[in-house]
Amino acid sequence: MVEKEVFYNGFCRCQNQGRIVLCVYVKDGEKWQIDEIDCGYEACPHRDSCEVARAVEEGLRG
Repeated sequence: MVEKEVFYNGFCRCQNQGRIVLCVYVKDGEKWQIDEIDCGYEACPHRDSCEVARAVEEGLRG
């Protein structure tokens, strides 16, 4: 299993402040998955317009 840690920087509308978010991805086979993330990415009501969420999703693509 391969693992990568990535820091993303952006504005969080939920917290109304700039954030640095750590995301840990794991790759088992061909697909990257989120193992850990220190924001509310998965349940965030602003996920569709969040610059951090866009970067996290790009990381999932490789």
